[in-house]
Amino acid sequence: MTMHVTHSPKPRIFGKGYGKHVASNLRLMKRFFWLGWKMLANTFIPFVFYERAHWEVIELYHKMRGFRHGTVNDHRCHECGHELYTSDETTLRRAELKDIEMQCELVDKFDQAMDEYRADSYQPMSEKEKKEILDAMDKIEPAEVEAFIKEMEQSSDK
Repeated sequence: MTMHVTHSPKPRIFGKGYGKHVASNLRLMKRFFWLGWKMLANTFIPFVFYERAHWEVIELYHKMRGFRHGTVNDHRCHECGHELYTSDETTLRRAELKDIEMQCELVDKFDQAMDEYRADSYQPMSEKEKKEILDAMDKIEPAEVEAFIKEMEQSSDK
């Protein structure tokens, strides 16, 4: 059994390792203060830094836990991998869907009103009216129809 070389989290007391350790701690401290300032500003003036600071806190949390380069990502769905909407985009999307639903309801109401109107205005023809129409059709002579067709053709040619 061989021993694996592991990276020690302890910085070297002297040299390059210690300087990197101090620099990363200073950056981390600056970031904590900056996020604290944003959260404090958001307390007194709502929604000023809300969206941006929210994701910065999440990114810092993942960095502190050691998840880097997208191994754990709250911006993506865990099941399908697609990007998730931000809260602002979700609100806009819901508003758009509500508008579409309202328009669909208006179209449905209009269709229903038109169906009722057509049902009210439709009256079947009586047998007497049908007989009159058929008698009038029988009285029409073929010569009259041919003359009418020729007349229509001549008027369309002009």
